[in-house]
Amino acid sequence: MQALRSRSQDLVKFLNHLESFGFIRVIGSEKAETLRFGPAGELVLHNLRNEWLHSTTTYREMNVFPYHTDSESCTNSEHNYQDLKSAFSVAKFLSGDSPPFGIAYSRTTKERDNHDPLYPQRHVELKQIIFEKPQVSKQYFYRHLQQRKRWWRKFAADPGRFSFGDVIRISESSIAEEAQILVTFPWGVHEVEKVRYRGCEDLDNLPIEEQNDFTVLYDRKRSLPHVIESYFSLDYGVLTYMFDAYYERKSGRPVLKFHRKLSPYKYGFAAGSVSSAVAQELYDMSRMICLDLKKEGLGCLFPSPQEFGKKGLETQLAKHDALGICYTVVLNEGSLKSGLCGLYNRETTLQEQTHISKLPEYCSLIMKNY
Repeated sequence: MQALRSRSQDLVKFLNHLESFGFIRVIGSEKAETLRFGPAGELVLHNLRNEWLHSTTTYREMNVFPYHTDSESCTNSEHNYQDLKSAFSVAKFLSGDSPPFGIAYSRTTKERDNHDPLYPQRHVELKQIIFEKPQVSKQYFYRHLQQRKRWWRKFAADPGRFSFGDVIRISESSIAEEAQILVTFPWGVHEVEKVRYRGCEDLDNLPIEEQNDFTVLYDRKRSLPHVIESYFSLDYGVLTYMFDAYYERKSGRPVLKFHRKLSPYKYGFAAGSVSSAVAQELYDMSRMICLDLKKEGLGCLFPSPQEFGKKGLETQLAKHDALGICYTVVLNEGSLKSGLCGLYNRETTLQEQTHISKLPEYCSLIMKNY
């Protein structure tokens, strides 16, 4: 990756940080062939995919059904309606044979046209395909474009990085239009997602016998629906949010300011240097609290017995900041008697005091909010 690293000192710093903390490693020389995720990176990838599924299938004004195919496509824009036929049939049946409805579609693909050297050639593509009535399909396209930009901004440390490109006609002979959602970094402006209005051109180009499988009922007649789609690389999306999250405090200390829904670990544990006996008691207490939080479904990082209560508190908090941990439960010798602890906030660097018995309920409440 020497050619990539020579592009920007900021980029070098980001990539080194991500590699050293087990987030991601870019594989390739002149261009990224693939992105290899470490343990922390896998958790961020899992969280981003879940948020995409939530926004596309749960939090929607229509029925959208998840679907995954193992067949590997060779280009991002390539449609394989043969793969989609069974999913379309089920979606149509469950939606009463009438649009609108959609499919949230994932597959592994090879991208050959993207010129960003950090965009992986082989990646997981997440795609929404919406089947809509012709008379409202164009309106939906523009509304969907706004929804997708808001989605990217919702999880960003700097929402202003994300913007629209121009809506353009794909070709002179086509009614299809597309627009890009772009992200701006010091080393350039890059596409993170594409939204397309395709009309019914793709379905019209199918053989007649196959077109019948994709007809729907509206206005008391059977016809082909119009198609609106949006798609992005899950791998590149994770890398984008990692770059967006990177920040340095005035002291030069690196921080990953992940949105709490994307952070690999929501809570960590720390205690300043104390005697060996007290450190062991605090360590046992921290593990008990950690298990209670895990029972609430909260992602927590167990404390390290080599660091907890033995290294300085700032050293431990710096490590948690570098990992993007949202909150750190801070214990001290007084916690053993009073049951009180501090809850360090990565964003504000302040601690609020609370009782350990209230932590599971309070920490769950914090994570429910976006």
